[in-house]
Amino acid sequence: MDMQPTPRQLDLIERARTLALQCFAPRAAQLDRDAAFPFDDYDDLREAGFLGLCVPEAFGGLGADVETYCLVSEQIARGNASTALTFNMHCLTMLMMADMADRHPMDEAKRARHERLRAEKFREVVAHGVFYGQPHSEPVELGETDTAFAVGGRRFGTRAEKVEGGYIVNGRKFFVSLSGAANYYATPALLTGDAPWIERTLYLQVPREAPGVTFTGEWDPIGMRATVSRDMLLENVFVPDDAELLPPGVFGGLYLSSGHGPLMFSATFLGLMQQAYDDTIAYLLGDAEGAPSKTEISSEKGHAVAEMLFKIEAARALFYRSISACC
Repeated sequence: MDMQPTPRQLDLIERARTLALQCFAPRAAQLDRDAAFPFDDYDDLREAGFLGLCVPEAFGGLGADVETYCLVSEQIARGNASTALTFNMHCLTMLMMADMADRHPMDEAKRARHERLRAEKFREVVAHGVFYGQPHSEPVELGETDTAFAVGGRRFGTRAEKVEGGYIVNGRKFFVSLSGAANYYATPALLTGDAPWIERTLYLQVPREAPGVTFTGEWDPIGMRATVSRDMLLENVFVPDDAELLPPGVFGGLYLSSGHGPLMFSATFLGLMQQAYDDTIAYLLGDAEGAPSKTEISSEKGHAVAEMLFKIEAARALFYRSISACC
C-alpha cells in the first residue's frame, strides 16, 4: 500500500463506509440496547459481496489480503463496532484457510486435500452467504498451552477423539461472539493421542445446529452487546473428516508464526477513533442531533480537538505501516 490505498482498495473503502454510515449506524444503538445480533447488517454485507471479502478470487471472492481487509473493517466499525468485531472473526477464518494456509509449509498430499476441502467451504460462503464464528477462547482451568504456545493464550482444553469418519469433540469455549447466529464455528481442538502436541492441533467446522452444541450464559457489556459473546458447550459433537478447515497441525503452526489476529482486531478500534472524532466535530459545530447551534469551534475546544486529531493520525500511520509490512 505504501501508506496510500490502491484504486481497488479505495473502491472497497468507499463501499464499506457507505454501508456503515447509511445502514449500520442507524441500527447500532438499538441493537446494543437489545443485545441483539446485527442480522440486518450481515444481510447488507452479504448483498454487497463482503462476506466473500477474504475468499480468493479463484473461488469467486474478492480476494482481499490482510491489508485490504483492515482498511475495509476500519470503515465498517464507524457504523457498528459489534458488526466489525464479529466480521473480523469470519474474515480471519477465510484468511487462515486461504492466504495464511498457502504460506504455511505442507506436503503435497496434505495441500491437495486442503485445496479440495476449502473449495467447497469457500463456495458456500460466496454462493449462499454463510458466515463463521471463532470460538478460540477457553476458561483458564481447561487450557494446557502455557509452555507449548508462545502466543495466543489457552486454546486446547477442547478434545477431539478420532472415530470412524470423523471426530467426537468435547469442550467448553467462552467469549464466543456470534453465539447462536453464525452458520458455522471455526473450532480449535486437540486430538487425543501421543503424537507431538502441535501435530495434534485441529481446526474444525462445527455447525450451529450440530447435536451436542449449546450456547449458554449472559452477555451484557455496554457497546459490545450485539457481538452476543456467550459460552459454547460441545458435548459429544460429531464432526466429519471433511469438516477440517485446516489440515491437522496447521492451526497450531499458524498461531505460533502469525501476528495477523491482533492487527485485524485493531482496525475496529481505529474506525471507532475516527468516528468519535467526526461526531465530536459535528456536535461542536451544531450539526449533531441535540447539539446547540454554532458556526465555529472556540479556541479553547480547538486545542483538544487538535490533540484528538494528532492521536488518530499517529495511530493510523503506525497501523497502516504495520499492515503493509505483514502482506
